[in-house]
Amino acid sequence: MSEKKKEKKPIHRTPVGVAVWPRLIEPDTKFNAEGVYSIKLRLSSEEAAPYVAEVDRLTAIELAALKKEVTGKKDKKGKPLVAKEADLPYSINDEEGTVELSFKLKAKGKDSKTGKEWEQKPGLFDAKGTPVKVNVWGGSKVKVAFEYVPFHNAKVGAGVSLRLKAVQIIELVTAGGGATSEYYGFEEEEGFTADDTADTSSDTEAAEGEDSQDEPEDF
Repeated sequence: MSEKKKEKKPIHRTPVGVAVWPRLIEPDTKFNAEGVYSIKLRLSSEEAAPYVAEVDRLTAIELAALKKEVTGKKDKKGKPLVAKEADLPYSINDEEGTVELSFKLKAKGKDSKTGKEWEQKPGLFDAKGTPVKVNVWGGSKVKVAFEYVPFHNAKVGAGVSLRLKAVQIIELVTAGGGATSEYYGFEEEEGFTADDTADTSSDTEAAEGEDSQDEPEDF
């Protein structure tokens, strides 16, 4: 009898959001030696609502399944197993009216059945859909393609991970480019503008320049 073919998960796509802590070229190995690619995407609460609702729905299903599996069972120390929720792949900021979705992708691993090692990385595309290799910094405006991956086990709990598949760059921020004011949460206000900058004398500029030498680089 042939082995049943693994069902392919549908790929979902987000609207344009603001990238937060993207790791898309080199995986992070700080907490996982095999490496993990990741990106957080900041969306408005309204834009994120369908994804939050789906995560909550799938988590409830996984939690119910886990409860059935652990009911009446004990761990190695004889303590009753308890069904719990795993960490959610999103965080809500009610004050700002935003949600950050967290997407991750393991860089490499080994097939548990065949023992064959594998490697993978997320796709990276420009606004026209052309593959690119460029370091994306926080503040860039991007879309994310991903899969919902429900899971449950007694050790970790029940939940859903958002498996990163690809990123489309709409507006790029790179090294030296600086993040946008939107990235830091600033809103447009009445007041000083760049056009209001007044000319100062060379003596004043020189004095300010001298004073600035004593200022710390970080603030």
